[in-house]
Amino acid sequence: MGFGILGMCASYDPDPDAYLGLHLPLDMETAELIPERWANFAKWDPVNMVEIHGPKLKALRALQRIGVPHRYEEFPDNHSNIDYRMDISLPFLAAALG
Repeated sequence: MGFGILGMCASYDPDPDAYLGLHLPLDMETAELIPERWANFAKWDPVNMVEIHGPKLKALRALQRIGVPHRYEEFPDNHSNIDYRMDISLPFLAAALG
């Protein structure tokens, strides 16, 4: 199991008293979904969240109107193997946080 999945578990269904401080949405022996655990994941699924928060996303244009510095970029990749973007991302973050 990759660290990405564990990170999602820690965010979506944390439990400091559980092993590794998180719950998995499935039974590790049978791979069956645990309905109450899966429900915690489903509420954070972007597909589900857009139904709830979609109208608010349109308001993000207000950032420009009220002078909040920001930058939006898209690139054809995912959350893995993005080291080639570090020369762009890290200086940007360092300047923003500095």
